[in-house]
Amino acid sequence: MKNFCLVSFASLLLLIIFSGCGSDETNIYYSADLPLVTTVNAESITYTSASINAEITDSGGEYIVARGVCLSESPEPGLEDAVYLGGTGDGEFSVLADGLNPETTYYVRAFAANVGGTSFGEDISFSTKNLTTPAISTAAISNITPATAISGGDILDDGGLPIIGRGVCVSEVVNPTLDDTCFGEGVGSGSFIALMTGLSQNTTYHVRAYASNDLGTSYGNDLTFTTGMLELATVLTVSPSSVSYTTATAGGNVTQDNGSQLSARGLCWSTFQSPDIEDTCYSEPGGLGSFSTNITGLVSNTTYYIRAFAVNEVGTSYGNEVTLTTLSMVAPELTTKAITGISSNIAGSGGLISTDGGSAITAKGVCWSVNPSPATANFTTTDGTGPDSYNSTLNGLTPLTTYYVRAYATNAVGTTYGNELSFTTTDLVYPGPTVPVVGTVSSSISGSSTASSGGYVSSDGGSTVTARGICWSTTPEPTLADSCYVDGSGVGFFSSTATGLSGCGIVYYIRAYATNSTGTGYGSQTSLSTGLLPTVTTSDITDIGYYTATSGGLIEDDGGCQITQKGVTWNYFTQPSTGNTHSEDGSGTAAFTSNMEGLYANRTYYARAYATNSVGTAYGPEKVFTTLTPPTPYIGQNYAGGVVFYLEETGEHGMVVTPQSPGAGTWGCEGTDIPTNTIVGSGATNTASIVASCSSDGTAAKLCDSLSLNGYSDWFLPSNDEMSLIYNKLSSKALQPAPGQYWTSSQRDASFAWYIYTTGQINYTYKRVSYPYLAVRSF
Repeated sequence: MKNFCLVSFASLLLLIIFSGCGSDETNIYYSADLPLVTTVNAESITYTSASINAEITDSGGEYIVARGVCLSESPEPGLEDAVYLGGTGDGEFSVLADGLNPETTYYVRAFAANVGGTSFGEDISFSTKNLTTPAISTAAISNITPATAISGGDILDDGGLPIIGRGVCVSEVVNPTLDDTCFGEGVGSGSFIALMTGLSQNTTYHVRAYASNDLGTSYGNDLTFTTGMLELATVLTVSPSSVSYTTATAGGNVTQDNGSQLSARGLCWSTFQSPDIEDTCYSEPGGLGSFSTNITGLVSNTTYYIRAFAVNEVGTSYGNEVTLTTLSMVAPELTTKAITGISSNIAGSGGLISTDGGSAITAKGVCWSVNPSPATANFTTTDGTGPDSYNSTLNGLTPLTTYYVRAYATNAVGTTYGNELSFTTTDLVYPGPTVPVVGTVSSSISGSSTASSGGYVSSDGGSTVTARGICWSTTPEPTLADSCYVDGSGVGFFSSTATGLSGCGIVYYIRAYATNSTGTGYGSQTSLSTGLLPTVTTSDITDIGYYTATSGGLIEDDGGCQITQKGVTWNYFTQPSTGNTHSEDGSGTAAFTSNMEGLYANRTYYARAYATNSVGTAYGPEKVFTTLTPPTPYIGQNYAGGVVFYLEETGEHGMVVTPQSPGAGTWGCEGTDIPTNTIVGSGATNTASIVASCSSDGTAAKLCDSLSLNGYSDWFLPSNDEMSLIYNKLSSKALQPAPGQYWTSSQRDASFAWYIYTTGQINYTYKRVSYPYLAVRSF
C-alpha cells in the first residue's frame, strides 16, 4: 500500500496541517474556525483500489489549503498513515485510493485544513474484493466452413490476477473443457478471437471460451454450431486450340475448391462422350486457376470429346464437355529451290517442305524433263525422307538444253510437286584446264569446338576433282595453308565439319575448296562466332511454404562463354522465362540456390533454372510445385462466399469478390448527385447511398444489395479503390474476372460514374450505360 507525504506551500501551513496528525483534537495557532468535513462513502471498490467521496460543508471562513483522506487497516487513520490528497477548496471531492491489497478491510477518514488547522470526518470502513477465477463470455460463432469456424471470448473480470491462458474449447458434447480440443489465444484480459481448425464436415459442435489465472479456469456460456458439407470442386473446360493432325492444345480452369484441398487436376479425352479418368488423361498437381497441356497421339480426321477434371477430398468433378476434330491428312506442300551451279551437264536445286500434310514424308527429291510439268516418271533424284529441306544435284544433262524442274515429296496420301522452274545448260567450253568451280554452304556452330559447313562443286575445271572440303581461319580468306577438312572427291554437294574452334565470340572465316590437276579453287567466304548456349539443370523444389520456396541449378556446360547471370524463373503458366518473375544469383559456373519469394498461398507454380552467356539464355527442365495452404484466409482463396482479394493486418478479416459477374446493370439516376467515396472500405456505404437516393430498377448497386449468393446476402458494389485491389491482387494470381468493363460504386459527378477495365485502367462514362458488375462482401 502506498504512503503519501502532504507537502505545504509555506512553513505556517506545515505547522497548521501536521498539528492535528494522529488525533481528533485540533491545535489552533491562528485565530480561525476549523473546517467541517464529512466522509461520505467508498465506491467503485476493486481488488486494489476504491473511490472515496467526501464533502467540506464549512470552510471555517478560510480558504481550504489541503484536503484528502487518511487510510489504514486500523480504525481512525491519521496523517501518519497513508494519505491521498484531493486538491484544495471546499465542497465535494473524490479521491482514488489505489495500491491496496485484495481481500483486506480498510478504514478511511476525510480531512481538511485551513490556516486554523486540520479537522477530520467520521471513520468509515470497506473491504477490497476477494480474488477469484475469471469471468468470461463466449463470442458468437462465425465464418463456418466444413473444416473451420471462428469464435472467441470476452474476459469480463480477471478475478484480480493476471490472465495466464485463454482460448476456446470445442467438443461434440455439451460444456467442453480443457480436457477436450482447445485453441489457445495468448494471455491478458479483454476480447479475443480464435480460429478452430481440423473440424469434421456436417458435424454439430459445442464451444466454450475459457480463461485461467492462478486460482483456476473459468468457462463461458456453451454455444453450438454445425460445420458445412464438403463439395466437389468446380472446374471449367476450355475450348481446344492449335488443332492439327495428331495434336491439340486444351486446358481447364479450377474456379473453386469448395472448402476441400485439391490434390490433382487435368484433362480426359476419348472418341466417346463423357470421358473420365478411366480414359486417356493428363494430370498435374491440384490447385486453383487455369492450366493447359498439349495433347498428342491423336488420330487425324477424328472427333474427340474432352473434359477437364479436378480432385479434392470429396472426389472427382468434371467440367463441361468440349469437342475437337483433328485435321484430315493431305498431300505435302513444298516449293522448288532456285537453280544454282548451272553448267553444260550439271545443275543444283532442291526443295523446301512447308507441311507434311499430317503423314510422314517417305520420299523426296527433284524431277526434271525437257518438257513442262516433269514428274517422278521422268528423271529424278532421291534425297531421303522426313520434312526437312533438302538439296539435289541434277546430273547427266545435255549442253545448250532447256530443262523444266519441280521438287516433289511423297506421303501416305500421295505425291505433290513444287513450283516449276526452268533453266538452260551451257555449251561445252574447252578453254583449257581450270581450277574447279565450288560454292560454300552456310556455316553454323554445331558444338563447343566444331562448326558445320560444306560446299557444292559445280564444275571440275576439265580434270578430275581429287580433293574437296573446307578451310577455316580467324583471318579472312582461309586457304589450304590454314586448318582444312577433306571430304572426298568429285563434283556435287558435300558436307564438312570445322574442328578445333575455341574461345567465345571469336570470328572464324570458312571457305569451301576443290582441287584438280590445275590447282585449287575456293568458294565464297562465310563467317561465324564461337560459343553455344549454356546447359543448365533445375534443382528440386524444397522448403515449400505459404509464400516462399527454394530451388536452384547446376550449370553443366557454359557453352564456351562466360556465364554472366544465372538464377530461377517462375510463373503460374508452363515454360517461364526471364521475362517473368526471376531471381538473379550471380555469374560463373558454380551451383546456385535461389529463394523464390512473394509467392501466393495454395498456388501451383512452374519453375526453371536459367543461365545466360553472350550467346543467349538457356533454361533447365521445368519443375512444378504448389505452395502450402495457411490456416487463416489468404489472397485468392475461395472463402466466405467468394474469392479473397483484401485482408486486414490481422489476417482474419477482409473482403471477397464473386468469381464471375452476377449480371449487368446501369449505375442509375443520371443527373442526380449522389455523394460517394473512392477509398477502400467505402463500397458498402456507397451502395447504401445509391440504393437510398436512386429509385431506378436494375442498377448495379441495387442488384448487389439484393443478391443472395453462396449462403450470403450482404453483398455490395465495390468502390474505385476496392475494384483496383480486385484487379491488382487477383490478376497477379491469374484469377482476375473475365475481360470487360465493370461498374464501381464511386460517382465522378451527377452525370458520370467510374468503371474499371480488367486491364486495370480506371475510366468513367454516363450513368445510363449498362455494364457488368462484381459483388463484394466483408468477412
